[in-house]
Amino acid sequence: MRECRTQEVKPFGLPRSRSLRGRDRIRELIKNGKRRNGESLTVFFDPAGNAGKSSGKDDKNLCGDTFRVGVLTPKRLGNAVSRNRIRRVIRERIRVSDLRNNLQGDLLIRYNPPSRKQRLTRVELTQLGQRAETVARKFIPGES
Repeated sequence: MRECRTQEVKPFGLPRSRSLRGRDRIRELIKNGKRRNGESLTVFFDPAGNAGKSSGKDDKNLCGDTFRVGVLTPKRLGNAVSRNRIRRVIRERIRVSDLRNNLQGDLLIRYNPPSRKQRLTRVELTQLGQRAETVARKFIPGES
């Protein structure tokens, strides 16, 4: 039996095992997952019963982690620095929320910017993270 590797937990950020990875798994989630739309965001969710059934090599080492998060940002948004900043803000908002305790499965958040190469201020980034959490909460049973 193969042992799970324990990862050093950073004070901020999600461990790699909580990251949704693999092109095939992301495409499958977009095609077959439940979808909720919000202002400039689309959130896809696949319950834990279907998580990890993809044949991707990253899905083999889940080690009991049943909640994974992925964030998609389009290239038309700007350079890699601005796209990664948006990803970090959204992932951090999900990390500090209680979503990972209330949801089991794969969560994919796709940011759809209203215009091309719009630079977001710090306040707008915070609001974007809040909107992502609000839309993702719609998947929790008993909450609307």
